[in-house]
Amino acid sequence: MKRGLRTFILAGLFAPALFCACVQQSFDDQCAAQAKDFTDRQCPQKVSDGVILDSMTYTRSLKCISYYFTLDGKIDDAAFLRANQKTLHDKLLLQIVNSVELRKVKEHDVMFRYVYLSKKSGKELTSITLTSKEYAKD
Repeated sequence: MKRGLRTFILAGLFAPALFCACVQQSFDDQCAAQAKDFTDRQCPQKVSDGVILDSMTYTRSLKCISYYFTLDGKIDDAAFLRANQKTLHDKLLLQIVNSVELRKVKEHDVMFRYVYLSKKSGKELTSITLTSKEYAKD
């Protein structure tokens, strides 16, 4: 696997482990508060070479946790991302399936969205959304 792709995938795999629900507020309140708190306290955060985690949000109406990344250098390339979209999708999915930290979140059928933006243009290069139908184990 190319070094750039490996770095990019590692950045996407790192992000879900940053989110873990507490138990005293409603689930949606917890998610929204923790996403805001994480963004305020820890973002922007360099995840790896060429990958910065800018923010994390929670959309109540969609039950969706979104991670926003800025890409720089070799991986700030739409063609590179298109060519590796399936590999990235599969690696992110595997990370969510295997994540113990996300157990409570997965029990609520939350979607996970990964948005990758270009540092050069500021535009969205790609996004990947994973639903409970994809990550739920039988």
